[in-house]
Amino acid sequence: MWLHSRSVPTPADLRAEYQAAEQHISMLSTSVWQSAAIILGGSIAALALLLDVDIASRSHPERLAIAVTSLAAGAFVIICLWQYNWCRHKVAIDNVWRRMREIECSRGMRRNIFMFLLATSTRKACDSCEWAILSSEERKRLFCQYKRLPPITGHQILALTALLVQLGWLAIIASVWVQAY
Repeated sequence: MWLHSRSVPTPADLRAEYQAAEQHISMLSTSVWQSAAIILGGSIAALALLLDVDIASRSHPERLAIAVTSLAAGAFVIICLWQYNWCRHKVAIDNVWRRMREIECSRGMRRNIFMFLLATSTRKACDSCEWAILSSEERKRLFCQYKRLPPITGHQILALTALLVQLGWLAIIASVWVQAY
């Protein structure tokens, strides 16, 4: 019976939830960037090494081409899996941010509200709960002094880097087969 009754969370409960949400976002973001550094950095290093390999001068160029193709295909698949996992992490992070903004609105906090408003189209977001808790001076300052964040984010640059590395692997596959024959 107690499972069905919902009580209003206390301020201490909301603070604890907010702190847990911050830690969760930090952990997910850190794991995304660390895994990207390992996977993409390793791929870029391997690409650089393979660019220097002269397949045609080897005794069995077709065997080396098969080996390089297998390596490249494996790296391509690993990057695809990393991108899929990153998209799932991004959804989780976005959901946690949304909940943090709900807590901020209900408690009158301003931790992420300014960054959220600056990242969105501020003129279009005037009716949101984020704007409702801002004073008239804060609204005026946001309209007059701050510009919208650049359209390209670090996550987009990371996704573009992953795409370029995948294209590099495809180019290596084509290169080794051209050199082999």
